[in-house]
Amino acid sequence: MDFTNKPYNSYPILNKIIKEQNKQLLNYIAKYLNMDEDAKQELFDEFWKVSYYSPKVTGSKKIEKIQANMIR
Repeated sequence: MDFTNKPYNSYPILNKIIKEQNKQLLNYIAKYLNMDEDAKQELFDEFWKVSYYSPKVTGSKKIEKIQANMIR
């Protein structure tokens, strides 16, 4: 791949990393709480959503800081 002429967009890679980390975290929580498969599925249905692992790209540093504060 030639990256010299086009800026490389790392957003899809970052999205996959965050998605996988969130999946591992939910699996850890389910194991820690000794959840059965139904409860685990409910946990995933509730908390494994695109908006939870897909960062929103903004064109403004001000909006980016606001997003960071909302996460905390």
